[in-house]
Amino acid sequence: MKGWDRSQDISKITVPTLVVGSGHDTMDPKYMEWMSTEIPNARYLFCPDGSHVVQYDNPEVFFPGLIQYLKDVDAGKM
Repeated sequence: MKGWDRSQDISKITVPTLVVGSGHDTMDPKYMEWMSTEIPNARYLFCPDGSHVVQYDNPEVFFPGLIQYLKDVDAGKM
């Protein structure tokens, strides 16, 4: 996937989106945060002790963030 860049298309995403970054993943958390600003109706969740499988590595941050996000989507806040 090296050299594959879809960043110009992310603003076309029309559904509420949770973008998750983590402190020990290969994807730069600052880039993930930027993505959340480019997608309409997106939210960024940073899991500092997570890696690529953040739900296992940092569940105490990931799951509360995910649950709050889903509640906000259900309530029409996203």
